[in-house]
Amino acid sequence: MKTIKDIFENAAINHEYINESKCLKDDCEEFNILKKEYLLEPGVSFVVSRPGVGKTTFALDIVLEQALKNDASIFIFSPEKTAEEVAERLFDKIKCHTSRSLIQKFSNICIEDFKDNTLDAVRQIEKLIENTCKECFVLVDSLDCLWTNGRGKKITFKERARLSDKLSELAKKRNIKLLVSNYVTKEDFESLVCGELPQYLKSVNTILLLDRQSYFLDDEFYTKSELQIISSGNTKTKIELDYNGMLRRFVRR
Repeated sequence: MKTIKDIFENAAINHEYINESKCLKDDCEEFNILKKEYLLEPGVSFVVSRPGVGKTTFALDIVLEQALKNDASIFIFSPEKTAEEVAERLFDKIKCHTSRSLIQKFSNICIEDFKDNTLDAVRQIEKLIENTCKECFVLVDSLDCLWTNGRGKKITFKERARLSDKLSELAKKRNIKLLVSNYVTKEDFESLVCGELPQYLKSVNTILLLDRQSYFLDDEFYTKSELQIISSGNTKTKIELDYNGMLRRFVRR
């Protein structure tokens, strides 16, 4: 498992120049997506959306929010992107930030990718959580990449539910705040808006349903999005978000 500091040192990138970058005043505000009343609890929470809406962007924003507000360790498991790609995404988000405490915590975030070995990624993630993670924050980015059996065949909905249940059990056992990103089909999205949960989401603590009109994030510099927070099948609140295309970051309006 690599830390972001290790990744940059191996690539001969000096991440200390983060402080020297200039940006708009609004972009230097503290990361504050969920706020205290919606901080994640031990167990599994899902951030879901249609493809291209910004699951990874939003999930990494929450990672930085957790890094800024909490002393717990942070682990990222990435079945889709390499550790270097994830580190660069995080680096782009904070390169204008002047908080030394955030930069230090950012450097110590651990990343494990499974890009070349998704066949056994589920087993490896479960093993890493069981043996490495305790009382920390964990992101599993793009769980939908594991919805296949390694040969391109989708696993059954029953198997998806088993995986979600297993992750939920491990997270509660290890006192972990586990956030999972996953795309949803148009049908599942419409069901979630109506408060009807797919089977694989029934054991999770909270569902963070992200929606926006434009299909791809890079189409516009600033765009408006909506976050629905769903718990126990009911929509608790809706949060309006703005997207900054330059920093690839969501900020709460």
